[in-house]
Amino acid sequence: VGLLFIFPRKVIFQNTEIHVAGIGGVVTHLSFRRQGVATKILIHTNEFLKQQNFDLALLCTDIPRLGGLYNQVGFVPMVNSYIFTDKNGKQKEETGGMICTIKNQSKTDLIQNSKEIIKVGQSNF
Repeated sequence: VGLLFIFPRKVIFQNTEIHVAGIGGVVTHLSFRRQGVATKILIHTNEFLKQQNFDLALLCTDIPRLGGLYNQVGFVPMVNSYIFTDKNGKQKEETGGMICTIKNQSKTDLIQNSKEIIKVGQSNF
């Protein structure tokens, strides 16, 4: 009734390797929305990511509309935008990012407290 995709990445940011789980494609079937399905999937995903030694998770969303859902499971808006390379090889800057500490708060803080914009690599979209 619901699913999401995990896009594992190793990102170098300010000379620090960060194991990032990109979260995308979070969806719940129309008949099951507003019943906690996405929240349960996200909670389970965060537990799985912790077992897999990810430092943090990132996603992009319409924060005014959906930020509350992600905030329930530990995501907070990113201070800065982020840069990715799209499927056509073009670099793009995106706002609407949210970040969640999985295992390493210091790496989340490094990103959140920096004026530098993180480059997350190749997009799957």
